[in-house]
This record gives sequence, C-alpha cells and structure tokens, in this order.
Amino acid sequence: MIPESVSVLSSSSTTVIATHSHFDHIGSLHFFREKYHAQIVAHELDAESIEQGTNTAAEVYNVKYIPCPVDMKIKGETKTLHFGNDKLNIIHTPGHTEGSIALYMDTDDKRVLFGQDIHGPYLPEWGADVIKARKSLQKMINLKADILCEGHFGIYQPANEVQDFINKYLKKL
Repeated sequence: MIPESVSVLSSSSTTVIATHSHFDHIGSLHFFREKYHAQIVAHELDAESIEQGTNTAAEVYNVKYIPCPVDMKIKGETKTLHFGNDKLNIIHTPGHTEGSIALYMDTDDKRVLFGQDIHGPYLPEWGADVIKARKSLQKMINLKADILCEGHFGIYQPANEVQDFINKYLKKL
C-alpha cells in the first residue's frame, strides 16, 4: 500500500496520534497538549468528538473528558508522517468508530502495526459499524505485519500470530 499523501512534522515537535475518539484513548490529550505542547493528530471523522467531547464514551466510565483541539486532521484513506528519517503510515480503519485509524512502520526487516481495539467492542451506540469493521480488519490482515501492538491486549509476533489475532476477531463479526 502506497500512501497517497505525505506530511512532514518538525522533528523537534512532540506529536500524539489519537487512533480513535474513545475516552480511554484520548482522555489525556489535553494534558499532553498543555504540558508538552504536543501536536494532536486524528482522523477528521473523529476530530469533532475529540474537540467537543461528544461520543467519547466517557459517560460509560463516569469520568469527565476535557475537550482538546486537533492540530492535524487526517483526511482520506492514507497518509504518511515523517519524523526525522522515520516514516509512520496511517490508514483509515473505520468500524470501531467512523474515524478509527491504524498505523504501521517498516523497519529494515519488519513491519510493525499499531492496530487499536481490533477486539472491539463494535457497539453502534459508540459509533461502530460492523460492515466497515470487517473491511478494516481485512485491510490490516493484508498489511502482512510481522509485529502487532494492540493497545489493550499487548504485542503479538511473529506474523502468523498477528494474522491469527486479527482473524479471530474478524470471524466474530
């Protein structure tokens, strides 16, 4: 997959990429922005929730969410961000939320995938769409990652374990 567009961020800046707009993934964005002057990056389809505090599922956790501006709104299906000599590829993976994203980077000999909430839940009241989720999980399988970093369930490797993990949840849909 070749990303359609490229953005270059200053190597001296701090950047936090929000994979989706649920509270357990964005609850501290305001802190990172204020304390470290971090640039906040998210897909445009989840940016409004992050900026206005709507549809974050914070009420489920009975916590207050402090809205946070999004500095870079990812548009479309793919984007590449450059951090010095490193490239981080972003792919739009709707399903868990409309603006969910996954990220991957290629090292000298491995592809590392950062795929958040592959397990779901896929609840319509939290912005989920099962049909889109199926396509997005397949998109992640097609990346043929050697290592998967999944925010709630840890790190999986080698490639066959990555494929098995994603396939398990794809079959549940």
